[in-house]
Amino acid sequence: MDRNIDIEKCSLCGLCRLVCPARLFRPGEAAMQFTEQASKRCIRCGHCIAACPEDAIQIQGLEASQFPPLTGEAAGYDQLQNLLLSRRSVRLFEDRPVDRKMIEKILDAVATAPSGSNKGPGQVCVLNGRDKIDPMISAIAEFYRRLYRGMEGKLSRFFYRRMMGKRQYTVLKSFKPIADRMFEYYDRTGKDPITWGAPLLLIFHAPRNSITCREDAIIACTYAMLAAHAQGLGTTMIGMVPPFVNQNRDVRRRIKIPDENIAVLSLIIGHSKVKFSRGIRRPVGMQWV
Repeated sequence: MDRNIDIEKCSLCGLCRLVCPARLFRPGEAAMQFTEQASKRCIRCGHCIAACPEDAIQIQGLEASQFPPLTGEAAGYDQLQNLLLSRRSVRLFEDRPVDRKMIEKILDAVATAPSGSNKGPGQVCVLNGRDKIDPMISAIAEFYRRLYRGMEGKLSRFFYRRMMGKRQYTVLKSFKPIADRMFEYYDRTGKDPITWGAPLLLIFHAPRNSITCREDAIIACTYAMLAAHAQGLGTTMIGMVPPFVNQNRDVRRRIKIPDENIAVLSLIIGHSKVKFSRGIRRPVGMQWV
């Protein structure tokens, strides 16, 4: 069977029935039961397993290790607000590696991220060390230089817009002045203006046929960013890496991103050289209805 309720453990409390969004439980004589539609309609959200106080429910594909017991108190609002308020984008890093245990804690946090259709937060490529990151920098710079040169011709601009879509083309075009300054700095100093010398780079990717692959990867990256910050590390989300990776088959193979996946977002992580003394609150447009 692909799902089971342990009769000896079930107390008929009905919490599984209450939390199941697909309404796949009904009370039986000795224990709760799955309905006939359960095998077809179950979305494998795991709510029933997480809510069951008796640990009586098993569903194939949802391992017990995925549902650790909750212990201790969750962070209160003030603690969360302090964490969010103190986070800043960091581009100045100390010349020392990130401890593997800290990286594993970041990935543990990613494993708790929500995702569309409950298929998980996608996958993470971990490039730990400048020896793994540096070989890509000049290639990324050249990739964007070629891209912007191609946007100079009238005919090529037309095909670029058709290929990228109006929104992505407009974003890329508006970024050109910043990119020009970055490449000028790179040519003049030889210093990395893309991953900023960070010792750790995470690339978030997901199956391209998933309808929420981009959203899943962005949420996962956000969880990683906050988990790194909670450990005293500095981070910045970097959007320039994924387009390069998606267009370079050799790089994809070297960093083990499957052909069926698309890289969505990347995150640089390291020990910040700067300690910030103030947070920032940006204006939020609000419409109370």
